[in-house]
Amino acid sequence: MRYSNSHTGSPAASVFKMHCGPVQPENIVDDEPEWRVLRQTSATALSASRVIATRWHAGSGESLEVGADTSADCHVVKIVLRTMNIRFWASGRIVQDGVTTPGTVHVTEPAAPVRCLFRGPYDVLHLHVPNTLIAECARHMPAIRRRCFARSPFRAKDMAIDSLGALCSKPTRVGGSVGQLYADCISIAIVARLLGSASDVGTFGAIEGGKLAHWRLKRAIDYVEGPAR
Repeated sequence: MRYSNSHTGSPAASVFKMHCGPVQPENIVDDEPEWRVLRQTSATALSASRVIATRWHAGSGESLEVGADTSADCHVVKIVLRTMNIRFWASGRIVQDGVTTPGTVHVTEPAAPVRCLFRGPYDVLHLHVPNTLIAECARHMPAIRRRCFARSPFRAKDMAIDSLGALCSKPTRVGGSVGQLYADCISIAIVARLLGSASDVGTFGAIEGGKLAHWRLKRAIDYVEGPAR
């Protein structure tokens, strides 16, 4: 952060600038010092009832490979904010290899080792979601549905999450504690969206690789063919 000193020769002028000058937009989400690593201020704020949002981004065209271990007490939700080319591993398995677009989501389970090769510019939002918070949000769902939040990576593009993630990444004039509340509300909305989608997957069967679940495919075929004549 840059600091500069200016002397106007008038204390009143300084006070006027401080209180009456235009409010500059500020980021409400901390940049990560290392991939998926919380800054000390964010780590201190991490609790069993709060989602911490962090951002990993760069405009460089150089390739970069990074690795991290997911904390055992939280899930990490990755939200892609820009089109980028990556190879992403979770627990030793390749999850994504190639171009990925804004709104693409991946949920990493607790304690899972992850690694990513960024082939050029990247911009990703990470939500560090405590396990206890997920259980609290899903307390009215059957147990089989709660487990789907972790078991279904939910890699599909989601326009609602894309829009919510973009709100977190853009500078805003809402700062201080109000700005943190703003970021917290957006983060909780994303978690609720994921829980709702996980509930649908757990109830109706997973959709993988962009294909319809078998029951949906059968229903579509039956509809197209129509009643036998």
